[in-house]
Amino acid sequence: MIISIVPVPAYPLEAVSLRVDDGAVTLGVGANFQALLLDASGNPASIPTRIPLTDEQYAAWTGDDLFVAECVAWNMGLTPIVDGVEVPAPTPDPAP
Repeated sequence: MIISIVPVPAYPLEAVSLRVDDGAVTLGVGANFQALLLDASGNPASIPTRIPLTDEQYAAWTGDDLFVAECVAWNMGLTPIVDGVEVPAPTPDPAP
């Protein structure tokens, strides 16, 4: 799946999208996915990297590909753009 992101520097150009694929899931334990930044022409702007979901993200995952792509983007410090709107990372609930 490819999603748009807020552009970030990526030598020699800038990355404007994120491709997330090739997931590895250990049932009941967690999951990680291959992520690759892409430039405006769709060319690789980074090396492929495996990014895990956090325990909370894995527990909340219902099989929705877009949810996974957003989580991977957030875990990489990126801001995904969905339907033209920036989707900020959720803020954790304050400790009681």
